[in-house]
Amino acid sequence: MPLVAAIDNNTQGNVYAERLKAIATEIECDFERIRPDREDWNQDLRAQLRANSRSGRMSWLSAA
Repeated sequence: MPLVAAIDNNTQGNVYAERLKAIATEIECDFERIRPDREDWNQDLRAQLRANSRSGRMSWLSAA
């Protein structure tokens, strides 16, 4: 089972991802990083909320 980490898409996120990857490697675990489209997950969420608002949707869940 892999270690999956949703980490911001910036320098600080890169450092953290490398640390987690090293830990995963040490315990012989696969590692997968999920990145937001923008710099951080909050920016992605806000953009999705704006898009949903313009289309009349009430929640970010409507995009799924």
